[in-house]
Amino acid sequence: MHDKTVKHCVYLHGFASSEKSAKARWLADRLQPHDVTLHCPDLNAPDFSTLTVSRMIDRVARSIQALPAGPVSLIGSSLGAFVALHLAGTASQGGLKSARQDLDSSRIERLVLLAPAFDFGKNQMPGLDAGEFERWQQSGHLQVFHHAFGEMRPVHYELYSDASRYDSFAVQVNKPIMIFQG
Repeated sequence: MHDKTVKHCVYLHGFASSEKSAKARWLADRLQPHDVTLHCPDLNAPDFSTLTVSRMIDRVARSIQALPAGPVSLIGSSLGAFVALHLAGTASQGGLKSARQDLDSSRIERLVLLAPAFDFGKNQMPGLDAGEFERWQQSGHLQVFHHAFGEMRPVHYELYSDASRYDSFAVQVNKPIMIFQG
């Protein structure tokens, strides 16, 4: 009989955060005594300014493929939860592209979503009024505070444009999902 005990957890940080965030460190510290390694891909790479959801999904798929054999739990925070949902949904539906096409979707065993940004790309960005959002769209970039760098950084409008092609409320995921919202 195959032991399906989860030994790999992949943490997906939120927008303008990093794989070295306090939340990532806290999770790693809590999982380590249980012999579970927390893997934290840098979703900002190679450059925060050109970030897209599709690129983040691809990066996570590659990260999972690089792990030793065994089931994986995805833990996502905010935008990272959006990415986790769409990777698991895309993988379970077989509609894969690029690195995702090679991902064995059965490796993703469960999802834990922390304050998921399910409507990312569907609603105007929080904190932006209509004029600011329109300027972002017209200029192609927006300055946002990046917590990992402690400074303002530009992000291109393609992040929002790409995200708008993903519908969190239409995606089908046949995996256990635990959501913490508050």
